[in-house]
Amino acid sequence: MKIILRVFLAASWAGAIFILIATPMPEYAGTQVSYYDKVAHAFLFGIFSYLLIRVFACQKNFNLWLAIIFSSLISFLYAAFGEYLQIYIPGRTVSNWDLAAGAAGIIIAEIFAYARYGKNKA
Repeated sequence: MKIILRVFLAASWAGAIFILIATPMPEYAGTQVSYYDKVAHAFLFGIFSYLLIRVFACQKNFNLWLAIIFSSLISFLYAAFGEYLQIYIPGRTVSNWDLAAGAAGIIIAEIFAYARYGKNKA
């Protein structure tokens, strides 16, 4: 039951990210975006990455390093897909800085996960 709840939480978070990224924002077309947007990307993808680690942690033969690698890869590819998708959404633009902010959030989440789970595995 524990793994089902964790998978549900990760999938729900991924769905929330998709809704936020895929929502058209024509009223903001051509305006300057502040830094809160970058913080939001870091937060969204960092939490997603950490939730994926929690899913992997339920496995019987849990390997922290493999979980970190797979979680990072899945989260980064999802962030890249989200940026690519924004080409087709009114009022949205593709930004390498958004992708970098998402990657920074992923790295912070992985460090946090290592601090949490690494102690148990050492």
